[in-house]
Amino acid sequence: MRLNVFLACVLSVLTTSAVAAATRQNDLRVVALSGEKIPGDPDHEIGVMQSWVLNEQGHVAFSSVVQDHAVVFSESSTGELGAVATNKASNLSFMSDGRLVFSGARTEEKQQKEIVLRLDDTSFTTLAGPPAAAWDSDGFAIPGWSQRRAALWAANPAGPYLVNALVANESGGPSNFVTYAGVDDSLRLLIHHGGQAPGTPAGTNFTSSSAFTLPRINSSGAVVIGSKLEGGDTKEALNDTGIWLSDAGQLDLLYRQGDLIPGDAAGKRFGPLPTNFLSGISLNDMGDVAFTSGVLNNPNANVVFVRRESQLERVAEAYQIAPGTSSALFNNQDFRSLAINAAGHVAFSGGAFGGDADLPRSTGIWAETSDGDVELIAIDGQRAPGTDDGTFDVFGVQFQFNARNQVAFAADYWVDAEPRHGVFAFDVDHELKPILLPGDEVSIGVGDIRVVSRADFLSRTGGNQDGLASSFNESGQLLLRAEFTDGSFGMLVSNHVAVPEPVGISMLTIILMATAGRQTIASSAKFAATVISSP
Repeated sequence: MRLNVFLACVLSVLTTSAVAAATRQNDLRVVALSGEKIPGDPDHEIGVMQSWVLNEQGHVAFSSVVQDHAVVFSESSTGELGAVATNKASNLSFMSDGRLVFSGARTEEKQQKEIVLRLDDTSFTTLAGPPAAAWDSDGFAIPGWSQRRAALWAANPAGPYLVNALVANESGGPSNFVTYAGVDDSLRLLIHHGGQAPGTPAGTNFTSSSAFTLPRINSSGAVVIGSKLEGGDTKEALNDTGIWLSDAGQLDLLYRQGDLIPGDAAGKRFGPLPTNFLSGISLNDMGDVAFTSGVLNNPNANVVFVRRESQLERVAEAYQIAPGTSSALFNNQDFRSLAINAAGHVAFSGGAFGGDADLPRSTGIWAETSDGDVELIAIDGQRAPGTDDGTFDVFGVQFQFNARNQVAFAADYWVDAEPRHGVFAFDVDHELKPILLPGDEVSIGVGDIRVVSRADFLSRTGGNQDGLASSFNESGQLLLRAEFTDGSFGMLVSNHVAVPEPVGISMLTIILMATAGRQTIASSAKFAATVISSP
């Protein structure tokens, strides 16, 4: 009873803003800092963090350059951080069992051999790359063909992954880029870039150039990809793009430019389909596919489509009023980046013009709600939350979208004519919140207060079921990198929009910290014993 009375009294004198500020600041966990010594290797320090990923348990992995070596750091189930050295580490992805898959390199005869690795505790398994053989669509080695280099493209936490490899004839024949689908330690050929495109007449091939989307892979191993076509019956700007979806390991043509749009009463046909490497297509575990498309012979039409349970629906299209504005219209060319989440909802970035749009071509992010509507997340010219008078500048096209319809992104904004860069997230109550902003103070320890100069978020759009690395999990935890005014960097996990409320962040904790006069943040995680090895 006494405690309840005390809490009521304290709450009555605290302002809402003070509690909110304390909550945001104290919902951070410091994972690692540049300049920290690596335990077990006191001669080396953690460098700038370059590639990072967060899993569903809130554990973190990242790569950092340590004295010219790319080192992968990964948290264990107990929160301890271990380090394993490798070369050129990038594209990190977590498996659901905590193992890591990533691109790396092996040094042989003073040459860097690009490979794909899996980290099992403290040992490496090479999944792809030289000197491995090339594989056919049945998973058998192709005599006389070998892999010259390989890179991880996508890895679903459930296990399936995708590898891009350059394969060559050992007798001196031409080299070809291929995409392999992998499970455990086995690979099979999925896409031959420059080879026959399924569902098209003989001689109609996938492009041999880079005009294709980054393929996505779900938990069952289904893959979706958009690509430009060449040869055969291809006619430029009429039928030279398409989308393919795998079923039981076989790619099938889903839609091709020039095909009738299913359900379109006016008989309209698909225009250009996605061929941009980083955007324009997405996939979830239910096999739902979201994508952008033009309309044939109508350069002023652009549409966001979603295929749910084999039914095609329109989510948004050019020249419709952009939700969240009174009269601005979607631009005809700016649907660039999208993601579909576990619930089958779609989020996308787009442009708007006219009406109350702040700029001649404002950019913003929108997302479907649980009742099927589309709502505005943020747009140029909008006040940036957490600032007195800051306004969002031109958005990038990258964001992340989780199963709770939460959206997280990094954005530029202006305060007093000065550009700043912070991280924001849309919470389950449909409110946009600041996560970390320049000027925020982070207490590392006693007497060590650092001021944020820039906050960064992983810049690749995804929906957490498409095999793309994520730093925003389904619980709403975010992994971000902070740059401080003293030149140091930190990896931080935020629970500010996490659901349910994270363990240890109670109302009493928030109250006491709000009255302390300075917000503090948990000290950095402990390191496990360092293991240095080379694949």
